[in-house]
Amino acid sequence: MANPLLTNNNLKNFIETLKLADEQKKFLIDELPQMDVKERMELLETLEKVYLLNEEEKEALKKIKDNWQK
Repeated sequence: MANPLLTNNNLKNFIETLKLADEQKKFLIDELPQMDVKERMELLETLEKVYLLNEEEKEALKKIKDNWQK
């Protein structure tokens, strides 16, 4: 596997940092050993999108809170 981002440990760490249900995290982590490089790339792309959505949600909540307190 050429890309070090696609290792089991790196993907597992990324999955664990995301705001996902415990069942989803467990499923993804359990499936990692059977995934080929293409599946891992697709998973990484999806995880990146989830991360960005989580960050957007966090920012939106901060803006609402800041505006509410004015």
